[in-house]
Amino acid sequence: MRWEMILNTARKKVYELWHKDKYVLSLTYNPSAGTARIEASEVKRLFIISKEGILRNKTVLRNEYGFRVGQLGNENRENFIEMDGERFFYSVRNKPTDELVIYKDSKELPLIVCKISPAKPSSGHMLETGKPIETTNDASLLMTLCWLLFQPFAKSKQPEYSLQPF
Repeated sequence: MRWEMILNTARKKVYELWHKDKYVLSLTYNPSAGTARIEASEVKRLFIISKEGILRNKTVLRNEYGFRVGQLGNENRENFIEMDGERFFYSVRNKPTDELVIYKDSKELPLIVCKISPAKPSSGHMLETGKPIETTNDASLLMTLCWLLFQPFAKSKQPEYSLQPF
């Protein structure tokens, strides 16, 4: 899988998620409002990503109705995202391109490996290896991938729709 940045302005950042050569969904992130809008086939969702807590050190995810659906955190030197009561761990690998790896139990058995391609090589969307995803923009990419794991077409056993490697 790979994220491709389509548009990068002060008001919004638009990404498309591709699996092999098939379009999966689009993500529009609005930094000033802290919203992430996901559009996939017939599904349209809106999520609010914000910093909360006394020191504003927790990144929290809320759905369009204001209910808390997840959060980012760190445990035993591993970064995690919790969505709908399920915890996924993630890491960033900097190979020739940045890769976001989401796994449940072991890095060797990832659920999703997703490349992040900048709109222009000079604009470089750089994630740092071993660092937690701090910015809400990067959290929107991570949150969307985890949300995708819960969707029926992602769990499909048909190779053309499945996100799991064969």
